[in-house]
Amino acid sequence: MRVLVFTLLFVLGLFAYSQEILEGPAKDPLNGYTAEIPLGWKARNSEYGLIFSKGANFIVIRGKKTTDQRAIAGLLLEESKRTSPTGYIQTAYKKTSNGFVLYIEDAGYPYYLEDPANVPFMFQVPVPRNYQVVHYVLSQKAVSLIVSLYLPRDGEVYKDDIVKILSSFAFLPPNERVSWQYAKIVEPMNGMTAVLIPVPDGFNFSGNVVKQGTKRWFIYSLRRSDGSAIRMDLVDVNSGAVSTGFGGNAHTVLTINGSPSQQPNFICIRSFDDVVALVVGILNALGEGRWSKVWEKEFPISKEELAISQIIPTPPIPGLVPIRAKGAVLLSSDRGMERLVFISLFGGYGQNPSYVATSINCSANMTLTSVQAPKGKLREVVGIAGGVYSNIRVNPEWGIFVFEEFTKTNIQINRMVRQMQRDSQEFNSWMSKSWANVLSDQTYVRDPSTGEVFRVYKKSWETGEFWREPVFQDVILGGVKEGSKLQELLQMEGWKKLEESLGGFR
Repeated sequence: MRVLVFTLLFVLGLFAYSQEILEGPAKDPLNGYTAEIPLGWKARNSEYGLIFSKGANFIVIRGKKTTDQRAIAGLLLEESKRTSPTGYIQTAYKKTSNGFVLYIEDAGYPYYLEDPANVPFMFQVPVPRNYQVVHYVLSQKAVSLIVSLYLPRDGEVYKDDIVKILSSFAFLPPNERVSWQYAKIVEPMNGMTAVLIPVPDGFNFSGNVVKQGTKRWFIYSLRRSDGSAIRMDLVDVNSGAVSTGFGGNAHTVLTINGSPSQQPNFICIRSFDDVVALVVGILNALGEGRWSKVWEKEFPISKEELAISQIIPTPPIPGLVPIRAKGAVLLSSDRGMERLVFISLFGGYGQNPSYVATSINCSANMTLTSVQAPKGKLREVVGIAGGVYSNIRVNPEWGIFVFEEFTKTNIQINRMVRQMQRDSQEFNSWMSKSWANVLSDQTYVRDPSTGEVFRVYKKSWETGEFWREPVFQDVILGGVKEGSKLQELLQMEGWKKLEESLGGFR
């Protein structure tokens, strides 16, 4: 499971990593922009706009179909108030010739700018609590362009990178853009929408949810008639060997996209070079030409990725030596094709020596994200792939469903998110409101007899019910455990149990 979460972060940084291989700025024809994206930055399109992020730094570029500056400023102020740990912010406003600049202090961590599938994990890692936010609003005709910076006051700020991105950013003309539409991958266990995959014009789509070992995740493939392809594959290697004075034996099970196979040779992944050799071997075994390595590079793991990856337990291997790596390899085939493969790896190996026998166990979980194109077209297809990755929408409800298969930590948040998804099909906007309440340790309660709704204080991890005093109705008591003596006493005294909803009531 850790490699899957890791991959969500990794593939969003594809543009930055590909610039290490292909010279020149990134060009995303699906989202319609070009920019120089420094190594380590991730690019994602969302309901808030284009989001570029590294660590706790966020750049958001978005548009509004209005030139009402008062209304825009109100929305931006309310956005920061929701995340402020105290509920209060400090602001400064300056009018410009064609818009305004809004400066905000004492805002909180902008969880709403994270990929919804990653939000449950972000609640379990330390993040900056104090932010300064700068909004530059440019209004012209009937629309406004908003460029926003979210910078931690108690964390590292990448000023040079931010200047590089903003100074190189430009929108593509219509004739250089590629239109696309979503295709749906459905979870077969319950029929829910698992993932929405962007399908660019000219590409054919296939994809599904696979069960591989104890994990569930999605795979997909986009293919074009000229042989170009964009795909994601899951690869697991589990090996064991025993050696004694009388001989020994070994076995390796290679599982690709849910299909296991027994391998004749013992395979133990101990380094990134081992992974590259395995990838080349798998491609050559498929019979689609002979592939050879042109270039490979291992990338550093960020503090954010490391913190999230450590949430989920490591494989249970005695004497484990953990392996954690990410990188890319550029391959060339004898059929005139090039393939750029991005690799996310988690695993480990262990050895148990003894006088009687020595055993070795190896486990590796990999996600391979590949871009293939005829020679001379790889840059074009990498740009399309970057747009695909930045627009992939993992249903948060499905992400939590998968997460529950591996861990029971943070059960309260999982149940809360599932309930949010059931209550509203418009879960993007509703979820933003709910996460704001979690961040500010608040929730909504409603008196079923009067219909009155109150916003009350409640720690996000706390359980228990809210009850209202029946006579003067000016006291609301929270944290009442179901089946407790306190609950019995309140029922005897005529107190009313209140309905609770993190996202409010309609």
